[in-house]
Amino acid sequence: REVVDACGGPAVEVEVTTACGVVRACASLGASEAGSVPEIQRRASAALRGLDAADQRSVDTAIAEALGNCSAAARFALSLAVCRAGATTHRMALYEYVAKLAGRWQGMETRFVLPWPRFHVLGPCIALEGDVAASVCEGAAAPAAAAPPLPGPEVVLSVHRSGSFREALEVGVEVYQTLRAVVRRECEQDACNVTERGGFAPRVADEPQAVSLLDQAIREAKRTEQVRAVGIQEGRKAAAGVCTLDLSGLASVSEALEVAGVAALEGLPLVVATHGSAADATADDAAADLAVGLGASELEAGAPCRMEHLAKYNQLLRIEEEP
Repeated sequence: REVVDACGGPAVEVEVTTACGVVRACASLGASEAGSVPEIQRRASAALRGLDAADQRSVDTAIAEALGNCSAAARFALSLAVCRAGATTHRMALYEYVAKLAGRWQGMETRFVLPWPRFHVLGPCIALEGDVAASVCEGAAAPAAAAPPLPGPEVVLSVHRSGSFREALEVGVEVYQTLRAVVRRECEQDACNVTERGGFAPRVADEPQAVSLLDQAIREAKRTEQVRAVGIQEGRKAAAGVCTLDLSGLASVSEALEVAGVAALEGLPLVVATHGSAADATADDAAADLAVGLGASELEAGAPCRMEHLAKYNQLLRIEEEP
């Protein structure tokens, strides 16, 4: 069925029925695909009816063949719903079932380590040039003849050295709220408005200036030993030592398993990122289960703001409480 995502855009909610019950998955659709859900439903139903939900790779192949010209978002929602159905069939939590599909399941002896949260807290900022940027960040109004703002730098908050995920989340929320006060004090008032990713968007000249705002918030929150500010450009330079599983580029759970398998073979830490993905603008919390099941070291699911982001972090809290 077609539903509405967190931004008011079209989304598809997939409902899969098996002998063990009904499961759902949700993903955003592009504006051009609004109204295409009935056709997706017709083709998917014909292709998947009677298949074994526990055979993820075969089902994903069938989805690709039936919906090859549809968006990756629609296919991923179908694949994810089938994965949930498989977990239900095996009477397993979704993250446990993902671990089983990834070859990481060792029965009740399996040890799961939760990923650290990685918050998108600044950006995309508004990049201005020269004296205009400096004057705005000092609180002065921009000249009337100023050039229109350009897409600027983005900064993430990486939390580490915490005893548990709950503690890490609490630290991240504290720094984020402190950052709000810093941005309000150092920049213009409307810079505290948040973007779709939950980050603030102050006017800055470059990435170092954006990073300095977050560094100031970290110092004021007295969390310098537990967190660090990472500019997107800086992060890209260090990306060679990390495997990032960007859910926005996936069309199936099987593709996620393949990426995680490559990371394991290469000995690279895995970071699961939801920004811009079909699941990023919905309250579907499967990204958390995927991150745990695949053994990710970090989950980047937006700022600790807006429920479509917090749903993922709250799911990790639930998983952490399980015995």
